Amino acid sequence: MSIKEFINLYLILEERIEDEKDENSYTHMMSVAENPNTPKETLELLSKNKDPSIRIRVAKNPNTPKKILKVLAKDENWHIRVSIAKNLKTPKEILEILAKDEDSDVRLFVAENPNYQDPESALTRLLNNKEVSKEELIELAKNENWKVRALVARNPNISKKIIEILKYDEEPEVHEYIARNPNTPKETLEFFVKVGDAELRDSVAENPSASEEILELLSKDEYNHIRMHVAQNPNTSKKILKILSKDKNFSVRSIANQALKGN
Repeated sequence: MSIKEFINLYLILEERIEDEKDENSYTHMMSVAENPNTPKETLELLSKNKDPSIRIRVAKNPNTPKKILKVLAKDENWHIRVSIAKNLKTPKEILEILAKDEDSDVRLFVAENPNYQDPESALTRLLNNKEVSKEELIELAKNENWKVRALVARNPNISKKIIEILKYDEEPEVHEYIARNPNTPKETLEFFVKVGDAELRDSVAENPSASEEILELLSKDEYNHIRMHVAQNPNTSKKILKILSKDKNFSVRSIANQALKGN
């Protein structure tokens, strides 16, 4: 299909969507927007479409020219800016603009994009599971983006000081990573068991460093999946496993009996 034919197709689809609310035409237009073989001229037309779902697909398209990405990088819809930040064809100069974006998710995806990454950056090293110093982890633990704080929370090298910072984090997922981290001290795990919801208690039950006292307490939890994770925990004693082998729930009993055979 020639460029002229592509543009004519776009105009026909747009007219159908406007006049007839044609769902098939709308779906077809989105397919054209994300197709890497779509001509640049057609992508430019699609990038001006009032529907953000279509502009998002243009922003994701690896064939979208730099000048179009530059315009979309200023789009008021943050999903579109995120899509540009994630696009592996986005040039560094546009990523540098988005690195100063008001939205922290946009900035995080910029940091993850290999076209932008500074190998010396602490965040880049954290994202790539490279060594990060304790001082750098403390700074990253205060990052405004909860996803960065969650990455810190699951890092096996975090100190008690960082755990204390993240222990009271407003984001539940950060707590859950701390609860699963084998470096988390007994006192913090006990705190989570006492004040946490079922998801947080479940994360503690998965922690390979959970003490026998904590596991014994969780083995009596009302939720089956928590008792199941206690039965799967390598730290769970034979005494607790024997109790769980008679649990009312079939899956808990099966896992406990299997663990007893392994011991």
